[in-house]
Amino acid sequence: MQVRNFFKSLFARFDLEQTSTYAASLSYYTALSLAPLLIIFISISSRLSGNLLDNFISQVHAHIGPDAAAAFELIVRNAKERPDLASASGIFGVITLLFSASLIFGELKSALNNILFKAVPQTVETSNWDLVKIFIKSRILHIGFALSFILIMVVSLTISSLISATFSSYQDFYRILNIGVSFLFYVGIFCLLFRYLPDKKIFWRNSFHGGLTTALLFVIGKELIGLYLGNSAIGSAYGAAGSIIVLLVWVYYSSLITFIGAHVSALLFLKEKPT
Repeated sequence: MQVRNFFKSLFARFDLEQTSTYAASLSYYTALSLAPLLIIFISISSRLSGNLLDNFISQVHAHIGPDAAAAFELIVRNAKERPDLASASGIFGVITLLFSASLIFGELKSALNNILFKAVPQTVETSNWDLVKIFIKSRILHIGFALSFILIMVVSLTISSLISATFSSYQDFYRILNIGVSFLFYVGIFCLLFRYLPDKKIFWRNSFHGGLTTALLFVIGKELIGLYLGNSAIGSAYGAAGSIIVLLVWVYYSSLITFIGAHVSALLFLKEKPT
């Protein structure tokens, strides 16, 4: 009965909190933030190993499809023509890129605040200078999350490359090991996301359970989403913009999975929170 009530509450929250609207909004901000994130990632990964970029594109091709992979390859080619990020013009470009890349984390933070805590508008009077400080602090935090996300991508792809090089001759074992390592990364990422990105903190065990649920759904869901995108003509109907549409659809469904995990964390937190 408790399990049944839990799922009833989960579905009720999913509809009441307009979760699909948050996912659509996050998809839009991802479209704006994707190129800056990739440019910074390319700049870092190219200095470490040329294989990381190839591995990244192959992962995109495997999980999202050839149309989205083509969009990523176009961004990679354009990024290589940019000035060196270590130069004077490059440093200014890095600041601009980081600001743009942080948009997605600002939107994700807003969505998690509403899902986890049902954010209420503050009525406390603040000076203009305080508002500026709050904005700067918030933006620095979002930039920090953007850099952390890029670092996690680099580490994840590096480990994936090492696993591939070591166990490539054992295809079945390699596939199982790769899924297991990816699953652990997803658990860690979502757990930290639910714990630290919102304005308030939930209990560690709640963020872990939410991260575990999200990671499990993500591992299963990305395969199903990949099959759907690979066997549907959703991209061809939009012509030249088809690759971007496919990418947005993938981000939309992935965002829904993430927010389901956030709802799980919220329900567990509310159940244990002292009244």
